[in-house]
Amino acid sequence: MCNYAIYKKYIEEAYSDITKYCSQLQLSDYLIELMQARFKRVDIKYS
Repeated sequence: MCNYAIYKKYIEEAYSDITKYCSQLQLSDYLIELMQARFKRVDIKYS
């Protein structure tokens, strides 16, 4: 069994880094744009 308390700091730091990367790369905007394009292609209404 793994003691996750040992890794808590590292997990929090990794989460923080990933959040920063996503923000700087504007991944949320890109994924929304990608989903909208996909929905238009299959004729699904997205609002």
